[in-house]
Amino acid sequence: MEKQRKILIKKNSKTNIQIHKCANTDLVNTHFTIFQGHAYLVDLNTSVIVSSWLAHSLPYVPGEGCEVWSCAITQDAQTVVTGGEDGSMKLWDARSQTMTGMSKIFEAGVVFADFPLENQDQIITGSYDEHIRIFDRRNLKDPIAEHKLSGGVWNIERSGHQFCVACMYGGYTILDAETLEVVHENRPAGVNLLYGATKVDDGVLFCTFNDYLVVLDEAK
Repeated sequence: MEKQRKILIKKNSKTNIQIHKCANTDLVNTHFTIFQGHAYLVDLNTSVIVSSWLAHSLPYVPGEGCEVWSCAITQDAQTVVTGGEDGSMKLWDARSQTMTGMSKIFEAGVVFADFPLENQDQIITGSYDEHIRIFDRRNLKDPIAEHKLSGGVWNIERSGHQFCVACMYGGYTILDAETLEVVHENRPAGVNLLYGATKVDDGVLFCTFNDYLVVLDEAK
């Protein structure tokens, strides 16, 4: 039987932790997101915190961390991206924990950020400002593609040549991954706050927060 590993972030603290594991390394990038705003790199072989740093804070409370809503680490474990309640997306050197880039074009908190497996030089983001954006991480000034959707972009999942996007009160949307054009959407599905959606064959499996439901919806 496989043994469980426990990693203590902070004793007696209410936390919301998001974990992103690299395929080619035993390091895992975790984010302690409630109030503290820190990023953590953890060695899963030893359960030891390798490093941590303050990733996001609100401008009117200097040094006081805010929610880090999303995190990801590249396959070579060299670069970390974080998205925060402060309306910014930041790139970090995973070895030195220094910030190497930042975008603040968002009009609200950044709740999703990831490096697509298909192109690790790109970053895909979702925000409370209802936009999905794709950046070239070598130039964060402007996105190379963006599209306004029907609600806050909480989660983005790639399925073949499409993105399945959870848009909170805006339901879910299927996008062409190359053009970001809408292929299919179900806005009424978000009436009870849709946080997760994934493609299953010709349908979409989604879950809603307020009524505790998981629903399989046709999306042909």
